[in-house]
Amino acid sequence: MAVMKELTRLVPDTIAAYHTSRARCQVERKKATRKRARLSKGKEGDEGMAVDLAQSELVEKETTIENPVKPEILDNMVLGINETIKSLETAIDDLKLRLLMITDRMSGIHLKPKSNLLPTAPKNPERSPSPDPTPTSASPPAFIVIPLQSISPQSLVSPIPQYAATYNSLVWQWGQLSRIAKTRIKEAEWEEVIGEDREEVRVVPLGRVEGEMAALVGLRRLACLAIRVSHYYQSLKYPADQ
Repeated sequence: MAVMKELTRLVPDTIAAYHTSRARCQVERKKATRKRARLSKGKEGDEGMAVDLAQSELVEKETTIENPVKPEILDNMVLGINETIKSLETAIDDLKLRLLMITDRMSGIHLKPKSNLLPTAPKNPERSPSPDPTPTSASPPAFIVIPLQSISPQSLVSPIPQYAATYNSLVWQWGQLSRIAKTRIKEAEWEEVIGEDREEVRVVPLGRVEGEMAALVGLRRLACLAIRVSHYYQSLKYPADQ
C-alpha cells in the first residue's frame, strides 16, 4: 500500500526503539516496586536487617533505571486520537489569532506579537493573566492517518475530520486575507503579520492496518498518527536523512 510505504519512510526506527525501551524500563520499575512491597510486609524478627538491605538495593535499582532519550523527531509526530485532536485545536486557535492580527493590522491596529495582553484583556494583568497572543511554534499536522476499519466504534475518530475541515476553512480565509494584506502593508511586515505559508491538513482513512502502524512506532495500539508539516516537508527536501 502506497500510504504505508510512505509512513515507513517518514517514521524512523528510532521511534519504535524508544517506545520499546521505555516500556521495558517501566516494567522493571514496577517489578522492583512490587518486590519491595512484598519485602515490607514480610519483615519480621531477625530477618529485618536482611530485608532492609534488600529493600535498599531495590530502591537503588529503581532510581538507576533511566528512561531512554526521546528522539527529537518524535516532536514532529502526534500519536493517538486525543493528542491529534489537541494538535488540531491548537492549530485552529493559532490560525484564528493570525487572522485577527492580519485584520487588525489592515485596520491600522498594530497588535504586537510579543504583547502579554489580548485586545479584550482587562487592564490589570496580575488579577486576570492573559495568554501570550503569539501563535505557537509547533507546526500543524500535514496529514493524519487513521486505520478506520480497525477502530470500533468508528465514532471515536469522528471529531478529527470535523476539526480538520474547520482548520482547512480557516486556511482558505488566511489565503484570501493574505493576498489583500500584501497590498496594504509593507513587505518588511509580511512575516510578522501574515506568517508562514499554510497548507490544508489531509485526513487519510485506511483499512485494518492498526497493527502495522503500531509496529512502526513501537506501541501495542495506535488509532491515529499525524505527521506535522515541519517533518513532512523537510523529508521531501532531504529524503536521504530520514
